[in-house]
This record gives sequence, structure tokens and C-alpha cells, in this order.
Amino acid sequence: MKPFSLIVLATALICTTNCSKETSTPNSKQVWTKLSSSNYAGSNSAVVVGEKIYSILWWSVGISSQMEEYNPVTSKWTIKQKPSLQKNFIATAVLKEKIYLLGGVVSNSFSNLSKSVEMYDPLTDNWTQKAPMNEGKLGSFAFIINDKIYAVGRDIIEEYDATKNEWIIKYSGLMTREGACITVLNNKIYIVGGKTPDAKRALTDVEEYDPITNIVTIKASLLSPVCFPTLGVYKNNIYLLCGTDEGGCIGTSTVQAYNPDLNIWEMKSPFPNPRADIQTVFANDKFYLTGGWLNDKYVDNFEEYDPAQDKWSIRTPMPSPRNYHNAVNIDSMIYIFGGKSDVAHKLTSTFVYNTKDD
Repeated sequence: MKPFSLIVLATALICTTNCSKETSTPNSKQVWTKLSSSNYAGSNSAVVVGEKIYSILWWSVGISSQMEEYNPVTSKWTIKQKPSLQKNFIATAVLKEKIYLLGGVVSNSFSNLSKSVEMYDPLTDNWTQKAPMNEGKLGSFAFIINDKIYAVGRDIIEEYDATKNEWIIKYSGLMTREGACITVLNNKIYIVGGKTPDAKRALTDVEEYDPITNIVTIKASLLSPVCFPTLGVYKNNIYLLCGTDEGGCIGTSTVQAYNPDLNIWEMKSPFPNPRADIQTVFANDKFYLTGGWLNDKYVDNFEEYDPAQDKWSIRTPMPSPRNYHNAVNIDSMIYIFGGKSDVAHKLTSTFVYNTKDD
């Protein structure tokens, strides 16, 4: 099914060189504060609803999926009703103060991809089964545009109408790739980078999907190939802050910014500490990069990127190495929780960092 045309835009790329590696060092005010520990340890998905954090623990062998809520006012984690389905690598979306869990892997079998959708209501602490997607998805991306959920799979885009409890396939025929990252700018979906299905080559390809016109457009290519990129949005530009090679293990230092009005990518100051599996959060008009792993070790690195000045700053490291964790922003406060300190040790500790002290 491919109900619309594919438009190819040929636009000259502009690459400006700005390779300053200037960084600043932490000051005495920049500290992490320990909070109450969560009830569950391990990898999780997290969303913010009504100034509270909701953490959904992924299923793993011997551990069922769980849900808990963190209230920054009371600094307390509270166990909530757990999802009925046991999955990991799920996508999350928040629509009208309701949390949706989409797809994922069932029982750690990557050949068993789930189509299921569950909705959680924080007011009633109840889960409700919703209409399933048309296609099972692994680690799909989900976004809210005009009060509808868009789920992007390997090569299709589906749209969910909550008023009808109905999924429809909007597009089938995206470029087949793995390890891409997806973001939304001006109510359009951008699919960036990744690698070929055989994992032999990282990609520069960029696709844009417009839900209003139902058209996919090939946009200007990245200036250098990146797999598993980290994307963020600042002042009508998309920022690619870091990523890896096609193997997913070696971090890249390349930082690139995309201007949709001009359809160009521009090189920015390189990332000073390239590594893999970084969690990024946006606060106070800056991007903050936390943890990850480098040379087979989990790390405690914490950096700030100021897109207005195109400047990197080294911030106070996290209290311990952390990977597969979550980082969220509430009122310019960055909360980190979950994940592991190494391959064998799962974490329950929670810390907060006040970006207003930067």
C-alpha cells in the first residue's frame, strides 16, 4: 500500500566548519542530589504526565513488567497498577494525559513482535486494552500530532484515532533501514540516519513525512553517516548530537544541525566525549547528555550543549556509571533513574540535577 507520491528535492548542501572544542569545567554549585530510590531496578521507559514521572519497567527473564510513579513534591516513588502484557523494547506516547504503550518484544523473542496497545489512566490507576496496530513493531517511535498517535515501524507509518479506537496504515514503503532516529518538527516526522539491513554501512539518508498532505519527501542528506543518532529540536532546527558507527559500538563526535526552510545540514562543534547508548534531555534551551558506554564500560559522563552558542560544557559527572537508564526534565530539573551501573548490576537509585545552577 503506497497511496501517495514520493517527492525528491535536490538542494545544495552547505557545510560550514566550526570545530571549536572549547569546553567549560564544573563549578561548585553543579551537584547531583540523591532522592528516594525506585521500587524496581532495571531498564525502563518513562514519560512525564502532570509534573509526575511514570516509569514502566521492561519485562525480563524472571521479572514482570511493572509501573511506578515519582512525585517530585514528595520525593516518593509509588507502585502503580502494572501493565497486563509482558514486553520490552516498547514505545510510549502521552495523549490527553493518558499513557499509551505500543508494540515491543514478547518474551525476549525478537521474532515475536507485538501489535498490542495498552492505555493507562493516571487518575484511575487502570490499564485498558486498545485496538492493536496493523503491524508488530520493535522499538517503534510514537509521536502525537494533531491529537493523533503516529507509530513509525521499519517501513510503515500508522495513525491512531483515539476517538474511534482505530489504527490505519498511512504509509507503506519507507526506506528499509535499522538504527535510525526519528523526531517531529513543525508537525512533520523526520527519519534520520541508521544503517543498511545487513549492518554493513551507516547511512546519511533523511526522510520527511507530512501527515496533512500524506506525502514523504527525501530531504538533504547528512554530511556524514550516523547510526543510532540522538536528535533534538531547538528553534526550528533539528540537531543531531551524537551517534555510532554501523556496528553500534563506536561513538561518533559529529554534530549536525538541519534547517528545514533551507533544506541544509550544517556541521557544528564536535561532541567531546563520543560513546554509545547516551540518554539526552532538553532543559533551559540546552541539551544534556548522560551516561552510556565506552570501551565495554558504562560511564558517568555528563555534558551540556548550548545550541545558541554552539558550545559544549563538561558538567559534574553522575554519581555512578549508568546505562540503559532514563533522563527526564521537569521544571529545569533533570532526573535520572533506572538502568545499570555495569552488565550485572541494576540500579534503583534516583538523582536530580538543577540546570538553573549552570
